[in-house]
Amino acid sequence: MGWSASTKESMLDRYVKSRPKDVELSDDDILSELNAVRYSK
Repeated sequence: MGWSASTKESMLDRYVKSRPKDVELSDDDILSELNAVRYSK
C-alpha cells in the first residue's frame, strides 16, 4: 500500500544526516543567538 512508519530515532537520524556539515558560525554567534532567544521579553 505504500505506508511506512517512522520512529523518533529514525526521524532524528534522517535529520542529522541531512544537516549541513560546515556551518559558518562561531561559538560566540551561537551563544549570542541563544541568549537573545532565551532572555528576550
